[in-house]
Amino acid sequence: TLPAGFLLVASNLTSTKLRSDYRHRLLSLCSDVGLAAESKSGRSGADLMGPLLPAVAEICSDFDPVSSVE
Repeated sequence: TLPAGFLLVASNLTSTKLRSDYRHRLLSLCSDVGLAAESKSGRSGADLMGPLLPAVAEICSDFDPVSSVE
């Protein structure tokens, strides 16, 4: 499935730069899904984003918000 593919990629990225880029893209995708669901049905889109959460958790596991940002 697509969410499993996102998780597989997130789990296997080792480059810091690639992980940062993938994190940004995945979080942007989640934002877009949420906005689209809200505009279409008036709901938050949590049911659509739920399957993406394992990939988001994996790619954010090494994120340090106080470190320098690119």
